[in-house]
Amino acid sequence: MQKETVKCYKVIETEWEPTDGLRAIEEVEYEERLIRNERTTTERTRLWGFVDENGEISIEIKYHCVWKFRDGLSKVRLGNQWGVIDISGAEVIPVRYQALFSLPDGMIQVQLNGKWGYLNRRGETVINCRYDYIFPFRNGFAGVKQDGKYGFINIGGEEVTGIEFDEIWLLASDKSVRVRVGVQWKVIYLP
Repeated sequence: MQKETVKCYKVIETEWEPTDGLRAIEEVEYEERLIRNERTTTERTRLWGFVDENGEISIEIKYHCVWKFRDGLSKVRLGNQWGVIDISGAEVIPVRYQALFSLPDGMIQVQLNGKWGYLNRRGETVINCRYDYIFPFRNGFAGVKQDGKYGFINIGGEEVTGIEFDEIWLLASDKSVRVRVGVQWKVIYLP
């Protein structure tokens, strides 16, 4: 009876161009089995980290997904949870969110326990995760959805309309927006 031979090895498969002095690398661990002269190779893990200009590991290879650094920050995923790290590897936004989107205005839209809110770039809560969905801010206001209805909040998280509309459109530059209640459409102006 022939013995089974198992060998594990790691390979760096992907390297990105450096951003903010760091280069993302992808390390893949494979398991190779040899049974009766038949070789099978299986991927065990696929993880990401960052190396410095000298190729030294700067941020531990432990993430399931990373984004390139932008303004000193990188979005990262561990398992199914997202967060943000800085170039030292410190968590600026804890890796605990179901979804996380950086927006051009510097706000970060996050989902926690199925509810949406906003953080600033320092990871401080601007709007608690309490809405079924929050649209990106425009002219200082964002549409929100809760229990199948829509309304608007300001950048401070205050509700500036009731959450009472069946549908909302994009906010215009004059702060007017079309809203629908039942079959009736009307235009309202936000303060």
